[in-house]
Amino acid sequence: MADNMLGTLAKWLRVAGADCAYADGMVDDDLLKVASSGRLVLTRDRLLAQRCGPMGLYVGSDRLDEQLLQVVRAFPGLLEGEPLSRCLVCNVPVEDTGPDQVKGRVPEGVLERHERFWSCPDCDRVYWMGTHWEDMLARLESIKERAGEGQG
Repeated sequence: MADNMLGTLAKWLRVAGADCAYADGMVDDDLLKVASSGRLVLTRDRLLAQRCGPMGLYVGSDRLDEQLLQVVRAFPGLLEGEPLSRCLVCNVPVEDTGPDQVKGRVPEGVLERHERFWSCPDCDRVYWMGTHWEDMLARLESIKERAGEGQG
């Protein structure tokens, strides 16, 4: 769970396969309820993080890689999900979809070059293994390696 100003971090946690809701505009009392229900609250508000107890984390940096590194060090198993298994927009698990089901929803060139697609059952967004796929996985792997170096 992330609060305002952490939207990119929330997206990247989803890239990693983490169940990560983005609570833009949610008031502190509601975020405290989220923490008490067992979900993590990532916040740029130091006092809110303290009030959330062990389920709260103050995210000190405004740089994405530093944010990811801090989160992974604080919660080591967080990036162990199936990468790219959740919708980057609405956090719902994506479903395998065939080329016939995405025709007209993706550019024709993408349809010609790719056979495997995933779609979000909520927002209908379509995903495929484009050139960015490997870059995203490499970035996550780099963060995991750096997090491991900082421990022990």
